[in-house]
Amino acid sequence: MLKSLFQILLLITLTGFYPPENKAVWIVMQGSSLTVNGSTNINTFQCDIANYNQPDTLTCLKNTPKGMV
Repeated sequence: MLKSLFQILLLITLTGFYPPENKAVWIVMQGSSLTVNGSTNINTFQCDIANYNQPDTLTCLKNTPKGMV
């Protein structure tokens, strides 16, 4: 009985906590405009899309010291 209770508590503890999600999701609607400003270790850049012709989903992942998340 005590072993089962311990296993249940352990399961709840291990599965009940998730790290925060390191991504953002944007929905770009038809007819919208989009500008992306960025930089690399070589140069900076800007990308302009004046008129999206169909809806799109953009996902941005967070870059951490341990690599891309």
